Amino acid sequence: MLEVMFEFVSNLFSQLVHFDNLALIGAIIVVLIIAFKVFQFLLKSAIVGLMFGLVAVGLWYIGFAVTLQHVLLAILFGILFSIAYSAISTIAKAFGLLTQKRKVKKRD
Repeated sequence: MLEVMFEFVSNLFSQLVHFDNLALIGAIIVVLIIAFKVFQFLLKSAIVGLMFGLVAVGLWYIGFAVTLQHVLLAILFGILFSIAYSAISTIAKAFGLLTQKRKVKKRD
């Protein structure tokens, strides 16, 4: 398995050597943009998860019986909720469900 991965990486580098400088710079910019978007998405999901965890801590502060497992489960649920919301909104945008303009009837 390791040999297959090494062969794939070596083939990738051998193809990158034959790129001209402009194409290589373009590829680096595209990879950096994709990495930034992924980091941004993961950070948003982590923040939503922490907010869900803070709700559980707030319930403990009020007096409910909340353990560490409940807090961690709330954080996990928050992260999963954020990922599901992003996936559903992306699918809805792809099908045009969220971008339909409503027709406004004009009064005469």
